[in-house]
Amino acid sequence: MRDKLTHGHASLKEVFGSPLYGIKTGLNEAFVIDRATRDRLVFADPESAPLFKPFLEGKDIKRWQVESEDRWLILLPKGWTKSTMNMPVAVVNNASIATNYIAEETAFTWLQTRHPHLAAYLAPFADAARKRTDKGEYWWELRACAYYEAFDKPKIFYPVISQGSKFLFDTDSFISNDKGFIIPTENASSVAILNSKAIWFVIQGICSPLRGGIWRYELRGQNIETLPIPTATNAQQSELTHLATACAQAAKERLAVQRRVGRRILELLPVPAPKGAQANLGDKLGSWWLLDDFKAFHFEVQKRFKTEIPLRERNDWEQLFNEEKTLILQLSANLAATERSIDDIVYNLFKLNAAEIALIERAVKR
Repeated sequence: MRDKLTHGHASLKEVFGSPLYGIKTGLNEAFVIDRATRDRLVFADPESAPLFKPFLEGKDIKRWQVESEDRWLILLPKGWTKSTMNMPVAVVNNASIATNYIAEETAFTWLQTRHPHLAAYLAPFADAARKRTDKGEYWWELRACAYYEAFDKPKIFYPVISQGSKFLFDTDSFISNDKGFIIPTENASSVAILNSKAIWFVIQGICSPLRGGIWRYELRGQNIETLPIPTATNAQQSELTHLATACAQAAKERLAVQRRVGRRILELLPVPAPKGAQANLGDKLGSWWLLDDFKAFHFEVQKRFKTEIPLRERNDWEQLFNEEKTLILQLSANLAATERSIDDIVYNLFKLNAAEIALIERAVKR
């Protein structure tokens, strides 16, 4: 069965090239910041804005969508300092070389002059940053990477460790840590193929399973690059792109509802929660839409927060819970139906018969 899926089709590597690792900073506490810190630094120095890139951890990469915690990467790659300082160069034996060495103290003084607020933020991390093996020419620079520009272009993300298929198409210039991979491509139809049950069936046969459930696998580049990518007509690619876009939109809308109600739930805390403190909800309230009914929701509020929903507000809360839960169920149903349409097209691309499709359907659950 897997032979039929893999033989006679181009591999992912042949179509897109090998998957590329995310970025290693060597010191995330210095170079990965939250939205508030990024906005404060950019407000103080608008010219520094291009130095901050939206950042994902592996756990933020979900099927069809990003579930970002609004983190940002300070991206000063190796060579950025000297390049931006416009060092004079000389030509020796037909090769351009820098005419002088710039000492760290001199270079950092320049950084303090050009971007004083960013330099002041980074300064307390200097000792730890110098000790990194993953660094550039100066401690405030990141390691060299031949494909930084690939993160600015359309691409597919997927996490190294994945419980079920979690491929997403990104056009927002996200950068991930080394717990994520990217596949550079402008073809959004490819993410539909990769999220299909047929491809996950192949992944289950070539990737190493991990503890924590039969869906949890280690998606290393050397395995994923061998995945089959069936040839699709222009019409099929167009339809897959349309369906992938619909899946991404439904997933985005569902997440917005989940988080919107989550923020409202935090208002029930006896003491106001810090901004962005979604984790304070705990597992049950953090997945409030999975609770059976409003009674179960109210019980979890009492248990988690040691407080009651005020009597005068309960009817409003019950209405909110029921309406938003219904909306999530509808979006989930729409998403599932669209995914079934994708699976049908991909089954056809692989020319699978009814028995082969039934085998995959039994083996792969979402």
